Amino acid sequence: MEYALLIARSLTRAQRMWRRLQNSGIRAELRKAPVGLTDLGCSYALQLPVQRLEEALRILQYADLSPASVWIREENRYREWKQ
Repeated sequence: MEYALLIARSLTRAQRMWRRLQNSGIRAELRKAPVGLTDLGCSYALQLPVQRLEEALRILQYADLSPASVWIREENRYREWKQ
């Protein structure tokens, strides 16, 4: 299953990002960031469909809530997404 992960530096920031996306009609799941994807300590991630990734990033950038990093899960591995 392919999906995107938007990494947030804290739970509070992840919750703000999640609320902004929900209010914009983009469904996302809030969860702990997978081990090894970040060195930020206790990071959180929003999981959403890859097809909505660019739209979600535009919305978050406009709200000054850009993620710390973005990862794509595909074929049982993660790769960092570069714009």
